[in-house]
Amino acid sequence: YIFDTTATICDNGSYQWRDTLLSNLTANTYIVYDSLLTGNGCDSIYRLTLTVNPTYIFDTTATICDNGSYLWRDTLLSNLAANTYIVYDSLLTGNGCDSVYRLTLTVNPTYIFDTTATICDNGSYQWRDTLLSNLAANTYIVYDSLLTFNGCDSVYRLTLTVNPTYIFD
Repeated sequence: YIFDTTATICDNGSYQWRDTLLSNLTANTYIVYDSLLTGNGCDSIYRLTLTVNPTYIFDTTATICDNGSYLWRDTLLSNLAANTYIVYDSLLTGNGCDSVYRLTLTVNPTYIFDTTATICDNGSYQWRDTLLSNLAANTYIVYDSLLTFNGCDSVYRLTLTVNPTYIFD
């Protein structure tokens, strides 16, 4: 006698057949046999036709700055701190196995360097290659920026308070 069995699994799955666990199989079709002797000395043959369907993984890598955002598979990723993130999404293929989408998103830091200074309205202040002078009494916020080696901003911010001077006759 021949006893036929057919089964289908995904390539990351396993299948228990006749006291044997079949696992770690790549996508393919496998035919596996086992036999027993009947009481009258004839073989009984067991035949398994195992179809192993593939799963797929699609890798994407991207880099943004920590003040940026990234649109991936209809999801907007934003407001992320500097770090490396691995994000997954999956869909089922027509044969019921996973298609896995994996994003490795590197979020590089931006930097802000704050400086505060105070001068009088007849004074001047040298800041980052710029001479600030002839300013009326007020508080000024001045910015400068540079790109880091990874393409993100380094922001320099000066809060300059200009105090009034008084003349008394």
